[in-house]
Amino acid sequence: METTLAIIILVIVVLLLAALVVAYARLSGPGALRAWLVMPASLRDTVGGLLSPTRDAAANDDAGVQDAAWREREPEPSSTVTLAYDETALTTLRGELERRIGETHERQVELDERMQRIDIALTELRGMPDELTGAMRLRDRRTRREVDRLRVELEGVRRGATASGTRRDEAYAALYGHLAQIEASLATAINPMLLPGEPLQVPAEFAPETLEAESWDEVGEHAYAFGMAFNRDRLVLDTTLAHDIEQFLATLRQALTARVYPAVRRAEPTRTQLAQMRSGLEAIVERLGPVRRQIERAWHEIDRPSLPVDVEDDDDGED
Repeated sequence: METTLAIIILVIVVLLLAALVVAYARLSGPGALRAWLVMPASLRDTVGGLLSPTRDAAANDDAGVQDAAWREREPEPSSTVTLAYDETALTTLRGELERRIGETHERQVELDERMQRIDIALTELRGMPDELTGAMRLRDRRTRREVDRLRVELEGVRRGATASGTRRDEAYAALYGHLAQIEASLATAINPMLLPGEPLQVPAEFAPETLEAESWDEVGEHAYAFGMAFNRDRLVLDTTLAHDIEQFLATLRQALTARVYPAVRRAEPTRTQLAQMRSGLEAIVERLGPVRRQIERAWHEIDRPSLPVDVEDDDDGED
């Protein structure tokens, strides 16, 4: 009998404890049952004594449901591994981004330093003295002139080294020499007071020697020699120059044969003859000067590059 009574009391105590646990779980929310199981025994006894015995039945019914819900909400081990993996990837990505940002910053600093050096160099160039700029320009002009002079000399040597160049040089020299003899003989016949090289002019009155036929023999000989040289070397002459020489020869022949010789071969030439002689000589003088200058220009310019005209060079005397 006593054993049965003890068993009944023990069952009642167990039921009370179960009701206490269920009530605690319902009041504390999910996970309370687990906390209850792990709390110290003295605390469980104290809390159990404070709970009302009337709530033991309801707590006993819901205990299994609350414990299952708490177990379902507990995180799985696989999710913990996934979170740990994501944290490692984020850390690696963060480190890579920080490294890239550091490299970009260093490159930006380098570019800034380079731009500063360029700005300093430009400032120094803008601040160069005007004297230095002028000296550089003067040296550049002198260098260009020297190069052009050397190029002219080289071209002259090259031109003279060829057979056609040699023949052309000889042709111009021969024509110029015959033309100079014509001019000198005309000066002797027209105005004996003129020195060789002076501009040829027809005097206001003819000297007695001018009206002598013998004074014009030398003129005729030199004119004939000039025509022969021109006819022989016309092929190597400039077209424009050849045409002008041809016109000069025609004027010279017509003036000598039609106006000068008829007057000087008479003992007493008439006024008309003297006037015709003057007009013929003026026509010769008018054409002789331009032809001589054309030959000179052709001699200096043909097959030779012309030197550029150098403008203001006020500092030539300075070093």
